[in-house]
Amino acid sequence: MSRKVRLGFIGAGSITGMHLRNLREVKEAKIVAFSDPNVDSAKRWAQEIGLTVKEGKTVFADWRQMLDRVDLDAVIILSPHSFHCEQIVTALERGLHVLTEKPMGG
Repeated sequence: MSRKVRLGFIGAGSITGMHLRNLREVKEAKIVAFSDPNVDSAKRWAQEIGLTVKEGKTVFADWRQMLDRVDLDAVIILSPHSFHCEQIVTALERGLHVLTEKPMGG
């Protein structure tokens, strides 16, 4: 039996829905946290997938806190482009796998 890949979302805007629909088909994926400066958006997506909503545990306003507090294998970066470079580099430095929307840096 393979272990599920624990995923966190950095950015929880409208594009998040597309990624969640696609991830429903991936039985090895487990979404464990969302971060977005608009924490209500992170909460909405967490609720939509049935994740228990707890600020500071499964939903975060600050993506750095999510990386500090949640045991993750990978992140999906869906934030505004100007933030991608810092978020990608930080996640990679922590040994996480990264999927990001283009561009990777700016």
